[in-house]
Amino acid sequence: MGTNSAPCQIHTTEGVHLYSIINEGKLLPRPCNVFAGESLLYFFAGRPSYKWKATGEASLHQLPVAFVFKPIESAKIRRVFPFDSGAFVSQLYPSYMRRFQLSDFELTDGQESITKLVSTFFGNQSSYLSGRAKSVETLISEYSLTPRHAAISALGRLLHETYSDRFDDRNRSIEVQVAHEIPLGLGQLLGVVIPQAYFDDDDVRAYFEAFACNVKRYRMWPLNVEGYFSEIYSKVVEISEEWATP
Repeated sequence: MGTNSAPCQIHTTEGVHLYSIINEGKLLPRPCNVFAGESLLYFFAGRPSYKWKATGEASLHQLPVAFVFKPIESAKIRRVFPFDSGAFVSQLYPSYMRRFQLSDFELTDGQESITKLVSTFFGNQSSYLSGRAKSVETLISEYSLTPRHAAISALGRLLHETYSDRFDDRNRSIEVQVAHEIPLGLGQLLGVVIPQAYFDDDDVRAYFEAFACNVKRYRMWPLNVEGYFSEIYSKVVEISEEWATP
């Protein structure tokens, strides 16, 4: 992904929140039900991995909107996890992960933690974005892992797991938790992926054009919400690649 040292960071939300975000001019932390008593803002590194389900054909306000940012200032990052922490707490991952505490996988060195996770477990950003993790055998060989490193070995195994009926690619998506508001201005917003119908609103179009950010639009189809995420992924990657190779 070019010369940029860390992948871009993506916050995905439902269209129903778009106008309030524009009115605020920033993303705001919200009370978290995983880390009780904290207000947090969640991102995933490199991929728009946050998803949701809804029955029936999706209405406009249910559709995904993805905000793509340059790597967030490390001082603003509260925690980094190599996977979706909510799925871990809900015990959606395989049983071999339940022998550990969530804190065993918590990292606090901001962007350095992200680049180290990518390098250690995937080798490079391209492999990370494609979800192609190193095998546990490769990790054992490269880093001389022993039985003392059970948590690392278990993590390596998890990152190799494919889709199941209990979790999606969030088992191999780096989660970034931020405890600060993130302005849409200040040159940090690389782009946004939104339904065409929102961009047809003159105020929305003018707002994002004022930031000179990369706006990718997509059309509505007679699909449920899940039917849109593949296109969201593709357009986020386009934004990331255009940023990395201007």
